Amino acid sequence: EAWALGTLPQAPELSQHIPKGLVKEPIPVILDGVPRYAIIMENICSLANKEWEMRRYSRNHALKSQYLTDVLSLLAKIHTLGTSMYIESGQALKARRYFREELFGRIKRVAGNEEVAVLERHGFGTVENGSTFIHQDPKQNNRIGQYLVDWGSSGAGNYLMDIARLCEEATVKTDLLPGNVGIQ
Repeated sequence: EAWALGTLPQAPELSQHIPKGLVKEPIPVILDGVPRYAIIMENICSLANKEWEMRRYSRNHALKSQYLTDVLSLLAKIHTLGTSMYIESGQALKARRYFREELFGRIKRVAGNEEVAVLERHGFGTVENGSTFIHQDPKQNNRIGQYLVDWGSSGAGNYLMDIARLCEEATVKTDLLPGNVGIQ
């Protein structure tokens, strides 16, 4: 999380979507007798784009579709730029793994069995592994306006995890899936 908040906002394309970290290393703290680590980031509450929030909660299909397209485009930028920055920095962390059943369930709901098999056959990595920098938990509670927060599970993984997590929360029609919104 400290790496993501300290590094990713340096890319101009990501600076308005990822809060800046204010400390270089996590701060050890003890809460209720349990050792934890704290991260301090900029206050983004007043910076959050109200238009994103309006589209996010809209009942209008076109506005909701635009919101999902915007978030998918943001994830594509994070996957592309984040992966380059991750490799350049020499990071070797892996994203936290979900239980196999949950992971396959997520991806099957979005991509389907055949699409997953095709991805694996063509060298895009297995469902369980991957070499793309991912957030791994872009759920609704981790999105504030145009910002994506809570980078504690981020690291190298399969980009389908991010897409599956996003699509899990909405009724997603095939015209909203990545291949149809220009994400490669």
